[in-house]
Amino acid sequence: MAVQTNEEVMARIEEMMPGIVETIKNQAQKVLDSGAMNLADHEGQVFKPANLILAAVLAEYAPNFMPPHPTPADKKEVKNISRFL
Repeated sequence: MAVQTNEEVMARIEEMMPGIVETIKNQAQKVLDSGAMNLADHEGQVFKPANLILAAVLAEYAPNFMPPHPTPADKKEVKNISRFL
């Protein structure tokens, strides 16, 4: 298999996005329905509740995006990539 271009990698990411967005929305609704967050605690802070929920959901689901059976090299590469974010 040939080396993928930047455009091909971005296309794969775009293909994955609808599922990711749906998962985020479902989990956010689950948090809101559960009462895990008291929205009154964030009165006047328009984006803070959404930011907190997104941070929690993304942290929870980050491991799901690792390749199956990640090697130590895969984990090292993810750590390296994260330094550029």
